[in-house]
Amino acid sequence: MAKQVIVTGSSGIAAALIRALDARGDAIYVVGGIDSESEALQKECRNIKGYSSVDLREEDQTISAFQSANQTLGNVTDVVGIVGGSGRKFGDGRVDEISLDAWNRTLALNLSTAFLTLREGVKLLKKNGGSVTLTGSVLATSPVKEHFTTHAYATSKYAIEGMTKLAAASYVEEKIRINAVAPALVTTPMSQRA
Repeated sequence: MAKQVIVTGSSGIAAALIRALDARGDAIYVVGGIDSESEALQKECRNIKGYSSVDLREEDQTISAFQSANQTLGNVTDVVGIVGGSGRKFGDGRVDEISLDAWNRTLALNLSTAFLTLREGVKLLKKNGGSVTLTGSVLATSPVKEHFTTHAYATSKYAIEGMTKLAAASYVEEKIRINAVAPALVTTPMSQRA
């Protein structure tokens, strides 16, 4: 049975997932990401029903995008939150080197976007149930100090795991499954820069 899926992000892991969902025949709505990437994906994938290239750190934009996705897809069955990224550009590094601004911006990019995705996804799924999947990182629980010293990034991903466990327990009786995946290093534009 075809699903109606919201995916946040338009490159890397998100783009690969979108292509896989398209090949399965699932209806997809892309939220967040970069306009040109979403447009290119929509030309490539016949089952992308629309996209909203918004900043998922902004609450009003996120709410509006999820409402648009719901109107376009109808009965949303799944939400997959992938948007996020490295905080190096903000100054993320070892804890003794990070400014408060770099810390806050990195957490906003990864944790706030995951929170808003989870919250808006749960709102859409409360009527019929479904699934929310968030994206953590293996760095949250298995850091490799010789290679990755982005402490704000790792902390944000660790927090996603905790938020996922709490939410999963809270919404299981409403038939909403909430999980997180924790990828290791994947060939994406972000990992290539690292």
